[in-house]
Amino acid sequence: MGDVECGQNAVHQSKGASVPMAPDTACPSHAGVLERTAALIERVSAECLFLGVALLWGLALVFLVPPFRVFDEPMHYERAWSVADGQLLSAPDGTVRVPTNVAALFKVAMATKDLSP
Repeated sequence: MGDVECGQNAVHQSKGASVPMAPDTACPSHAGVLERTAALIERVSAECLFLGVALLWGLALVFLVPPFRVFDEPMHYERAWSVADGQLLSAPDGTVRVPTNVAALFKVAMATKDLSP
């Protein structure tokens, strides 16, 4: 019959019986890849791996999610602008002061939004 799968759980089928194969004989073509992967994992610390994955994921999100397309993003942008301008506390009604060109930025972005599916 032949080998069913490669790896630790590889099974050799012959005459209706399944016999587990030894791990060193299962898929010898993948042995080099597994050794290189294990060596790479030993060399890279968990912190560096996390940093690399986080940077790649964040970079992907920068280009996949256009500005002001998330429902609360304009409010976060305006609040960040007001804090950077020195307005640390908002008014009692929750409003913040921003320049008119900053307030108009959201309207321009929404006007150019493509609503087609």
